[in-house]
Amino acid sequence: MKRMVQILMAACLLVLLPATASAGTVGILEPTVSGGMSSQEAQRATAQGHTVTLISAAQWATMTEAQFSAYDALILGDPTCQVGDGAVSAAAANPAWAHAADGNVIIIGSDPVFHYTYGGVSGAAVLMDSGIAFATAQQGTGRTGAYITLSCYYHFVSGNTPVPFLDGFGTFSVVGAGTTGALDEVHVVAANPALGGLDDHDLSHWHNSVHESFGLAVNSWPSDFEVLAVALDGWGNFQAPDGSVGFPYILARGVIPDRCGNGTPDGAEECDDGNNNDGDGCSAACNREACVDSDGDTVCDPQDRCQGNDLFGDADLDGICGDIDQCPNDPINDDDGDGVCGGQDNCPFMANADQADTDGDGQGDACDGDDDGDGVSDSTDNCHYDVNPDQADSDGDGSGNACDSDYDGDGVIDSADACLPTPTGQTVNSQGCSLAQLCPCENNWKNHGAYVSCNARQSTAFVNAGLMTQAQKDAWMSQAGQSSCGH
Repeated sequence: MKRMVQILMAACLLVLLPATASAGTVGILEPTVSGGMSSQEAQRATAQGHTVTLISAAQWATMTEAQFSAYDALILGDPTCQVGDGAVSAAAANPAWAHAADGNVIIIGSDPVFHYTYGGVSGAAVLMDSGIAFATAQQGTGRTGAYITLSCYYHFVSGNTPVPFLDGFGTFSVVGAGTTGALDEVHVVAANPALGGLDDHDLSHWHNSVHESFGLAVNSWPSDFEVLAVALDGWGNFQAPDGSVGFPYILARGVIPDRCGNGTPDGAEECDDGNNNDGDGCSAACNREACVDSDGDTVCDPQDRCQGNDLFGDADLDGICGDIDQCPNDPINDDDGDGVCGGQDNCPFMANADQADTDGDGQGDACDGDDDGDGVSDSTDNCHYDVNPDQADSDGDGSGNACDSDYDGDGVIDSADACLPTPTGQTVNSQGCSLAQLCPCENNWKNHGAYVSCNARQSTAFVNAGLMTQAQKDAWMSQAGQSSCGH
């Protein structure tokens, strides 16, 4: 019945639909993907047999719940690690899309497109494929799923920062990797048949796998969402049913929590040692196994990151043994090759060895779209490194007054200019003053003769300095003599 009502309502509002939706269709919020129909999300949804429709921000902002419900799934993807949530402003403005998403929903605190496209991480492709398959698994049932990534929107935020574009589902809050530090060891703690191909290996060791985590506050996400994956870390405040501790960064509606690894053998489990590791005597699937420890360090080989090299080990758990790790205590390492370890790098994905940060916002100039923090984008700011929200440019030379050493454009630098500003086009002396400024008509002259005398004296100086000809002086004096100045 719900589907029949939705279809009838959608038909009545057909003029507003970006495209006619039918079974097997997926709607993508266009600003949230890179490349439109050639984006990773669109290509992968198409490869799974779905018909993809791109929905512009303007269209998304005006659509009704019935129109969104006509799709089998909605995708808000990863615009290749975009910082700041401008890409989802339409979703924040119109929560109807979230109200329509009553099926499987997956929310990912990472940027799989960036890691796959630029890092060649195969697990990122598995996550995209599995996530889209999960969101569309209920097609034909009358339910609408959703595949959502937080990209790098909130990478730099502190704990308990709201996520407004998800308000249609309930209240969510996140903390960015800039606060938690890089989180790279990920563990899957729930399951669904549509997610069968997704495991810990796929999600771990992306070199900053996690950009946003949930759970630094009570009720950091709605109760109808389960934690699907946890970024393992001892100071995380979330403990999964299997006993793993860390920061939840993938949430889903429609999954079953995994209890293998909770320390208690349940159901068909042969053993449960409190973790989901292979090679330690009890497998990730809670089956008994032998432990091979070739270097005798009590760490089973499959889990030993530094076999035969335990003097240094792998303190930051980034998969690189300490003796060859350029950043032995930083799992982000130095991805951009600028000599600054990622955990301390204010532009971890863009080389900036000088770490310049003009506005002191923690984001380096090299990757900050507003270097001086005056609210004007660098692409249009006429003073990149000087605060000037008014963009004043008196001489119209494209360099704002705040950073222009000669803002009236008279050829005399401001520090030596005694007459600021001089109107454009007037001849000035070495002090930056024009005749009209040296002998202004509006002045407390004793009489008209005093005004004319001033002009005679200054115009003579201009002639002697080669700034005007005798003929120009004569014309100027004629004009001064006929004026009413000083009367």
